[in-house]
Parts: sequence; C-alpha cells; structure tokens
Amino acid sequence: LMKYLDKNRKNFSDGLKNIKGLKLFKLESTYLAWVDCSSLNINEDQLKNLFVEDAKVVPSFGDNFGKTGKNFVRLNLACRNEILNMAVDRIKNTFSWVVFLLIKTNMFILFK
Repeated sequence: LMKYLDKNRKNFSDGLKNIKGLKLFKLESTYLAWVDCSSLNINEDQLKNLFVEDAKVVPSFGDNFGKTGKNFVRLNLACRNEILNMAVDRIKNTFSWVVFLLIKTNMFILFK
C-alpha cells in the first residue's frame, strides 16, 4: 500500500509542478495534498468553479478549514492511479488555459 501511495504522490507532484499559479506543499507521510492557489489572484467562488465546473475535480476547499485555508485546496491521493492521473490531466488542462487567458487579457498581475 505504501508503494502505491508513493507512486500516487510522485505522479501528482510531477503533474502539478509546472502549472503556474499552483504551489504544491511537500508531501510527507500523507495521502492528502495541499495546493496553494493564492497566486492566481482569484476569489474562492472562482477557484471552486474552476475545479468543480471546469476541471471536474472536487477537492476539499481550504475555506472549510478556517481563514488561513483561503485559496488552498486539499486533494486525497489515496485512490486508483487511473483516477488520480485523470484528475491531474484535468487540472493541468484547466489551469494551463486559465493562466494563459489571464495573462493574455491582462486581467491580473499573476506571479510575484
């Protein structure tokens, strides 16, 4: 089981590491991944819409964990590899397009 979870952690980390605007916290001995989305400069409703409606991925949203969780999402990596890989692909596709669109339209200064 630990090898399986390690593979999922690696696949998730590798999949998200090049997505601008998303910062994955180092995963240590857990199957729950925390992702910081604050550099996207969007509000919680927009973030929820991007994950749920656009990417079709339903994480736990950080605002459920208090004020300091705002603009964070938590994803459970203890699932089948195929499902995790599908979620990573959907997140990459959605957020790659969103970052491109935000930069192209000069809507936000995205990355500090």
